[in-house]
Amino acid sequence: MTLILREAKQCDVSLLSELGVSTYTHHFKQYWIHSEELEEFLNQEYSPQVIESSLADPSADWYVVETSAPIGFVKVIWQCNIPGTSLQGTLLKKLYLSEGTTGKNYGQLIFGEVAKMAKERGSNFLWLEVLKENTRARRFYERQGMTFIRDNIYNTATQYVTVHILGMNL
Repeated sequence: MTLILREAKQCDVSLLSELGVSTYTHHFKQYWIHSEELEEFLNQEYSPQVIESSLADPSADWYVVETSAPIGFVKVIWQCNIPGTSLQGTLLKKLYLSEGTTGKNYGQLIFGEVAKMAKERGSNFLWLEVLKENTRARRFYERQGMTFIRDNIYNTATQYVTVHILGMNL
């Protein structure tokens, strides 16, 4: 099956919002202690207004991942400083696939395409954050050539979340 990574447009706002909420909830709901905080986070990240604003930002691009139908999305920030370091590069901010579509080599194809686009835009470094508990994703990114840079802590009203920052030269 052919995998398409197409640049999202303003007409994709509703689709990205729906995909964002459904994929994030499927993959990460279990890590949230309080459902109200999860709902607040989802609204801050995936409300139509937030996505519409982000699509207008020239420093970032969203992509819809499709096979015969939309199955996920990617968000890339083309030049971004890595917190707590002097490094900067392309940030793979989001790469989420719908339930039932992981394990089909799509992630590797998407990752390769993002790395290629970053290099074409003059970036020599690609980085991302992966939730500490998400060992499967970390192993995947390490197989793509990424290495650990540092941990970063995010906090909500009731919990602390550790993410691993991983990166690689392009």
